[in-house]
Amino acid sequence: MNILVLGTGLIGAPMARDLALDRENTVTVADISQSALQQIATSGGIQTVRADLTDTKALDRILAPCAMVINAVPGFMGYTTLKAIIEAGKNVIDIAFFPEDPFALDELAKRKGVTAAFSHVAA
Repeated sequence: MNILVLGTGLIGAPMARDLALDRENTVTVADISQSALQQIATSGGIQTVRADLTDTKALDRILAPCAMVINAVPGFMGYTTLKAIIEAGKNVIDIAFFPEDPFALDELAKRKGVTAAFSHVAA
C-alpha cells in the first residue's frame, strides 16, 4: 500500500518507521523541516518529500499517488489539512488533535466516499 505520513514529529516519525517495516508498504513522509526529513531518511525504506503542508497545491500534488494518509501535523494545522485530504478523496487516519469538531467533515467524507478515522478530545 502507498502510505503518506504528513508530519515527522513525535508521532508521525515512529508511525512511518513502523509502517515501513511491512515491505508491502511504500511509505513517504512529508514535512517542511529538512532536518526532520534527513533524520527519518536514515531509517531506511522511507521516502521523503519536503513540502509546506499549508500550501494546498503542494499538498494536492503529494496526496495524488497515495492510497492512505496519516495526518500527524501540528494541531493548529490539523482541521484544514484533514479537510484537504478528504477533498482529495483519500482515506485518512488523523492524529492531529485539533480543537475544531471533525464531525463537521462527515458529509464531505461521505460525498467523497472516503473513510476518515480520527482521535478527538471534546473541549
